[in-house]
Amino acid sequence: MKILSTVMAVVAMSLLAQAQTSNVVYSPNVVGFVKLTVPGTNTISMVAVPFEASNSRGYYTLDEVLGTNFTAHSTDGVDCDEVWMWNSAANRFEQAFLNDGEWYEPTIDWKWCYTGGDGHPLPCAGTNLFNITPTSGFFINNQHGDRTVFISGMVPTNSVTTVDLTGLQLTAYPYPVAQSLATMLGTNDGARADSRQSPVSDEIWIYNATTHNYDQYFLNDGEWGDPTIDWKWCSSGADGTPVAATNTMQPGMSFFYNAKGAGFDWNVVRPYPLN
Repeated sequence: MKILSTVMAVVAMSLLAQAQTSNVVYSPNVVGFVKLTVPGTNTISMVAVPFEASNSRGYYTLDEVLGTNFTAHSTDGVDCDEVWMWNSAANRFEQAFLNDGEWYEPTIDWKWCYTGGDGHPLPCAGTNLFNITPTSGFFINNQHGDRTVFISGMVPTNSVTTVDLTGLQLTAYPYPVAQSLATMLGTNDGARADSRQSPVSDEIWIYNATTHNYDQYFLNDGEWGDPTIDWKWCSSGADGTPVAATNTMQPGMSFFYNAKGAGFDWNVVRPYPLN
């Protein structure tokens, strides 16, 4: 893993040194990295940061993750790119925008901000609503040209990461490796299942930028009568038949988890050795 981290760091630094175009976004912490394509023209992308914070706080701010290489404005609106964080307690999105400095408050010039109750921009770094950890998912609403985003940080070393899946959560696989949906989330962790998508079965929602909708998967409990899809994450076919998921979650992707029961702890085991 030390070799992998070193290789990733060297490659990342090489990319950072070579790329100079204004539509490339860099995160300043170079150890491991993922490269994300964030389509433009008012398109949203579901993203995540599968790296530990390289600071004593234990989390990243939006400023540290995304920097300033987005389209900014002095107020939230159609002219600026946005970040949307899901607030599960309030069951709504919290929106952030990049302030371009025209508000004439130098402490928030070129900072990611949210709009306060009085309409004034306030720094996102001042509230934990916008803190980023490896289990955080969020949306980037890119209202302008396509962007390449390099997100980097410390490769996680903890052997198990516990994620609280209660209600509707915007979350992510916390390690920087690809995982098939079929194996990413074990079915014995406490998820609720049914033979078809229903008010009983837990669901995973993955945003589809092409259809501007969510691809939905539910946990099949084996009562359908087809052993090949027993206790697998499935989509509903055109005739309602469960179809086992075959897609792969790439590093830097996030998803909604909709827990229909009381919720449970998702204990994610580190998928790689450290030596």
